[in-house]
Amino acid sequence: MLPVEGTSGGSSTKMMRTEMYFLIIGIGEENGRPVLPPKGLNSNQVYKIQKEVTELGYTIQPYYHPIVIPCTYKRKNILVLWVV
Repeated sequence: MLPVEGTSGGSSTKMMRTEMYFLIIGIGEENGRPVLPPKGLNSNQVYKIQKEVTELGYTIQPYYHPIVIPCTYKRKNILVLWVV
């Protein structure tokens, strides 16, 4: 839920529904289910993917940048892209 500013002389606490999506890079998938243990990414791949996502965000009008979170899961590096 995302708060929306009111229009009648002040702010209100109206809520607007939003959808969020997560894209996980570094974990395989089979029939819509994660394949564990994760394959993971090496640190060079993590940096490269973060850079590419940032660069791609500037090619979209208006600019859009998802939240990119590097994580460690079962001792493997993965990236979580949080798209709102």
